[in-house]
Amino acid sequence: MKEQIAPKPTEDVQSPKTIWTITISVVITALIVGSGIYLWGQYNLKTTEQKLQQQISQLQNQVSTLQKENNDLIAIEQPSSSVQSESTPNTQFPVVVYGRPGLLHNSEEGLIEKKNLEEKLVHPYTDYHNEDGLNLVAMYITVPQNIGEEYDIVAIFGSESEYGTSEFGFGAREQEYDYWEPGCMGPCDFSEAFKAKYPQIVE
Repeated sequence: MKEQIAPKPTEDVQSPKTIWTITISVVITALIVGSGIYLWGQYNLKTTEQKLQQQISQLQNQVSTLQKENNDLIAIEQPSSSVQSESTPNTQFPVVVYGRPGLLHNSEEGLIEKKNLEEKLVHPYTDYHNEDGLNLVAMYITVPQNIGEEYDIVAIFGSESEYGTSEFGFGAREQEYDYWEPGCMGPCDFSEAFKAKYPQIVE
């Protein structure tokens, strides 16, 4: 009677194939998902940059219009000085605009934060650059989403015919921060008036 030879189990052969198939599937899936997340992030970043550039462009146009209207009205001859003082607009430069202002709310804390930004950033920044003969006409302050993150600042300089911008980060939302300081290569050349007004910066 012949011995029956039992067939060899195929599990040993199929197991490595199954493992390799699963591994390759996981790697391919990870690559696809990772690429999708990367592309989505790049798209969002590009969209945000485009929106910011549009806002800067709109702000520049608004400032240019304000300057033109201001100059036109000042040039108009009035019959008396009292009438002229009433008719001349009281536009204050720089024009300060907040991006995402709702994140500061119209609460007491939000008003304190805006006051701090004006005191520690807007005023010294304006005074310093105007002493150098630059005309700071507008400042765009983007409020960060989260408390503790820094503000994104776009400063717009210019005259009736030419504009330039400077972008930088400053402070931290609803946290303690120092006064703005210029980034001088050597010792900063502060005027006596600036030193008297901002001893916190020049010390």
